[in-house]
Amino acid sequence: MDEIKKMTIADIIPSDTLTVLATLGKKKVELPVEYAILSETEKTALDEKYGSRVVPLENILTRLQEKVVEISFKGNISKLELLVVNSNGVFHWDNVKVYKTKTSEGKDIHIIFSSREEGEKYNRRRGVRIPLDERMEIEQDGDKFPVVVRDISYCGMSFIEPDGKEVEPGTIFTLYLTEKDEEGEKLIGTFDAKILNKRTIKTGQVICGCVISAEYAAMLQKFVAIKQMEKVRGRKSQKIITKVKTGEYWKDDLAEELNESIT
Repeated sequence: MDEIKKMTIADIIPSDTLTVLATLGKKKVELPVEYAILSETEKTALDEKYGSRVVPLENILTRLQEKVVEISFKGNISKLELLVVNSNGVFHWDNVKVYKTKTSEGKDIHIIFSSREEGEKYNRRRGVRIPLDERMEIEQDGDKFPVVVRDISYCGMSFIEPDGKEVEPGTIFTLYLTEKDEEGEKLIGTFDAKILNKRTIKTGQVICGCVISAEYAAMLQKFVAIKQMEKVRGRKSQKIITKVKTGEYWKDDLAEELNESIT
């Protein structure tokens, strides 16, 4: 089967994982967004009004103790990009615009507009990676052993191969992603991945570059986004485990932190 190198914006579907990559001065923040679920009438009206180069998003709006918090795409944001992850890979649209609008039935949504119809295949390693340098476990063919995870994104990761143990390239392994807090170490989730390449650094250690299965992109997307907010604000989120595991109210803190970061 030929590799798919391009994707049209009209081919984006609700099951794809969507991210808006916002440039804030010299920093980049990946903001997870969700495809809006619309009725056929709303879809038709949206197409007639904006054409085929628009992606509808659920309104990026949350409520915090009776305070309405909405993510703004104005202010210090100098550039917006769209990343789409699915089973065919990662696709990228540069210099998109995000607007707030109402559907024909009065629903508040955001829309992404691109002047380019086609998105190019995006190198997974170009995505924002979060440095970790934490000891975690991986499992391959029933054998579980510790490694040092250097960094992670929602598309990939790298780790230091342990002395005396070779992790087989191209063979699926499972990462047990954990995080330490005041109560000890907690499991965030398990993720299937495989090694794409290995390289030996000056210390003699072997660094394994890996790709993570696209089915986990949405969950890891939340983890990466909150970690970015922690870095921007200089403090650790106290609710990272709950947010990532349940996926219920994790956007509350993210919206508040992003707005505080750009105002």
